[in-house]
Amino acid sequence: SAEDFADAIARTGATARAAGVHIDELIGFVTAAQQQTARGGKVIGNSFKTIFTRIQRTDTLDQLEALGIAVRDVEGNTLGATRILKDLANTFDTLNDSQRSQVAQTVGGVFQMNILKAVLGDAAKQNSILGAATKISAGATDEAIAKNEQLRQTMGALATETGLALKQVSSQIGELVMAP
Repeated sequence: SAEDFADAIARTGATARAAGVHIDELIGFVTAAQQQTARGGKVIGNSFKTIFTRIQRTDTLDQLEALGIAVRDVEGNTLGATRILKDLANTFDTLNDSQRSQVAQTVGGVFQMNILKAVLGDAAKQNSILGAATKISAGATDEAIAKNEQLRQTMGALATETGLALKQVSSQIGELVMAP
């Protein structure tokens, strides 16, 4: 529901931003988690708050890097959580059971592993819900901006026409009153 969606975004928004996750990507993560797990917004929001916090920890980054997952750029700066999670998703199935369990617990924690695994499973797919929802969200923003610009131009044109009409009416009233 819209309420679940709003709860999830509200609970994890600041943490996601700190982890370098764009709002459209966050919408994609929440949508994918909800589709895969059917959990409520509060649960999903708390899960991502934990995941985004843990994925920024030095020990987590070191563990992921040891598994061959890119966590830093060429300058040594930590990559955004979206990039790290997508790289993890593409590598996760190649890990042995012990490594998968350790990574899931390190990144998701004991209570958030199911949501993490669901999102990783989806993110690894060619036509993922995560990718589709992120793309739709980004497009919706552009559409809203375009519609607002169109509305602004329409309102501006109406204001101009109204102003011209008022001048014309004023002129006609002035001629009727002043002429005699």
